[in-house]
Amino acid sequence: MPGIASHMVVAKLVGEKLKLNSDDFIQGNIMPDILLENCFLSHHKIKGKLYLVPDIKYWKDNLDFNDNKELAYFTHLLLDFYFLEDYVPEKVKNKNAFCDKSIYRDYDILNKKLLKRFDLDKKSIKRILTKTTENIDKKKLLYNLSCLDKNQDGKLENLDEEEFSLFLINISQKISEEIIEYASKPSKLSIHFRQWKK
Repeated sequence: MPGIASHMVVAKLVGEKLKLNSDDFIQGNIMPDILLENCFLSHHKIKGKLYLVPDIKYWKDNLDFNDNKELAYFTHLLLDFYFLEDYVPEKVKNKNAFCDKSIYRDYDILNKKLLKRFDLDKKSIKRILTKTTENIDKKKLLYNLSCLDKNQDGKLENLDEEEFSLFLINISQKISEEIIEYASKPSKLSIHFRQWKK
């Protein structure tokens, strides 16, 4: 899965597209990674091309699309899904990047660059995320917040900054469109749906 800065970039871009830039929407975009439950349950994974990936059908059928935090939860899972299913197989040459942890070093290098590139306020993100209290693992939250502070330099081994930034922009558009499509179904009609269509 991508790092916290990537999730915050997508939270911003999808939030702008769907007019959902609330604290709840920002908080929900990190929830799957900081819940007390184990990672398998919080992401409800199934077998993908190379890795276990979130079961999007399960979440599509079980989330409340009228709730900003649940929409954000779904946004997080969609980013994880497309990153693991599309980006990694096509763009990451080292398929052991997760096992040898080299991709996490890339995240540490990219976090600061992504925050700057997409004009994200680290202090504001940290303030909003630390207000999250329900059913979270504080150690996981603190770890994720500490990643925003890492100021690591070096050469990226698995990700290309330009290519990955473009992926985040394009996938945010795709995620926005999918949320609009899911929310437009009668059983999932969101109170926000009419304003998204404008």
